[in-house]
Amino acid sequence: MSTPVEEVRLSLPHIELAAHLFGPEDGLPVIALHGWLDNANSFARLAPKLTGLRIVAVDMAGHGHSAHRPTGAGYALWDYVFDVLQVAEQLGWKRFALLGHSLGAVVSTALAGALPDRVTHLGLIDGVIPPTANGEHAAERLGMALQAQLSLKDKRKPVYTTLDRAVEARMKGLVAVSREAAELLAQRGLMPVPGGYTWRTDSRLTLA
Repeated sequence: MSTPVEEVRLSLPHIELAAHLFGPEDGLPVIALHGWLDNANSFARLAPKLTGLRIVAVDMAGHGHSAHRPTGAGYALWDYVFDVLQVAEQLGWKRFALLGHSLGAVVSTALAGALPDRVTHLGLIDGVIPPTANGEHAAERLGMALQAQLSLKDKRKPVYTTLDRAVEARMKGLVAVSREAAELLAQRGLMPVPGGYTWRTDSRLTLA
């Protein structure tokens, strides 16, 4: 028997996000945040096992079924932090727990550190702080990032002729995952296009 999950849309003042809702209405409020290039299905197996919690597993901006940021905007870490705070505000949650994986763990840590009075619990899975380069090379790296943004208009996402090929590619991604995990991410992350399927994620997410 499958555990009920509700698909919800969160119309924030600056962006619309999609999310999965688990657990009883009177459960402990939890906002769950997935990793880079993943989506809310990262918690599809875990969330139903966490009884007594009201879990909102968000598709972070640019991922899954959530909106992409406007042209000219970026995906800085603190922008995600503000998104999460706005989610809590819309839900009427003055205090809430955070459950984060990878990028979601970094965002959760930043929010908990910035506004500790708002966060009741912090659960982190594979939370790794992004590496930083030597300050001497900052200008060069910024130049590369700016040039990559200019070239984005010519960038094309890969198209996979079958769902299975897309799943296999995700299994062998930068962070390898199991077939089951790749299939769950593909269910929510792929969209049909001429010639097959491609990922919904915003192309800007892979820029330097």
